[in-house]
Formats: sequence, structure tokens, C-alpha cells
Amino acid sequence: MQSQAGGDCKISVDGKEATTSVIGMSCDDAKGVLNAFGGKSDQAANESVEYKGEKYQCSTGEFNGKRASSCTSSSGKAFAVAN
Repeated sequence: MQSQAGGDCKISVDGKEATTSVIGMSCDDAKGVLNAFGGKSDQAANESVEYKGEKYQCSTGEFNGKRASSCTSSSGKAFAVAN
């Protein structure tokens, strides 16, 4: 897993490797936020989660047979992942 402040990286989602686009945060932090939001893989969901003292608004849903999830913070950190 790469650590970087922006760009694309690979993280494991539901046991599958998925490409994740991150803005202003590391891939490790994106995975941490996704884990905090976790358990929503079977349904559409919107939820506010906290990770390392920062609040993120996250959403997920099924689109064309793939799950897409994204989270953003008020400070401009964000990521999106589809698998």
C-alpha cells in the first residue's frame, strides 16, 4: 500500500484489490476511513464517520453491478473507490 497525498493507489476492499483515487490524504488514511464506514457493502448508505479526529461524509451504492464508495471532509480530503 502506497502512502501519498494524492493520486491513485490500490487498496483491498471486500477481499478484492481496487483502484482508489485520493485527494489530500494518504492511501492508508483512505483505507482507515473506509474501514470506519465499513459494513455497508450490500446496500446504499450515507453516513458521517470520524477518523483521526476529522469528520467525513461517506456514501456507497451499487451501480451496474459494482459498488462505488466515496468520502469527503470539510477540509478538502477525499477519496473514491469502485470494485
